[in-house]
Amino acid sequence: MLAKKPTEISLYEIINVLEATTKLNRCLEAGRYCSRFATENCPVRAFYCELQSLIEKKLQAMTVASLLHG
Repeated sequence: MLAKKPTEISLYEIINVLEATTKLNRCLEAGRYCSRFATENCPVRAFYCELQSLIEKKLQAMTVASLLHG
């Protein structure tokens, strides 16, 4: 039984509950781990941040109801 309606539950919420992390790379985590101490100026991290944002927006827009009804 669900606590909310399928139209109110996003895939993002489900993944955040089930997975230890949803980040693409450790440098995006709260601790900003980087073996080169370059999280502030790394072009790869900047790209990961953009990509992470796009993925999160798509997951937030997809609801359980959307998945079930195509």
